Amino acid sequence: MHAFVHALNTKEAFARCLDLPHGSGNGIGAWRLRLNEDDQKLRAVAGSSQDTATFDLAELIADV
Repeated sequence: MHAFVHALNTKEAFARCLDLPHGSGNGIGAWRLRLNEDDQKLRAVAGSSQDTATFDLAELIADV
């Protein structure tokens, strides 16, 4: 089992799963998410580690 963000595009009617980094040693519930509406980015940070992921919501791509 691994953590992911399920992104739904309601304008174009499709969904995409964006995987969070593996191996952080944290459970799925340990991720914190923050949405920045100004730049349309969703940032995820693993609880006790330095694992991070940034998702570009306009393009639905991840930078992990």
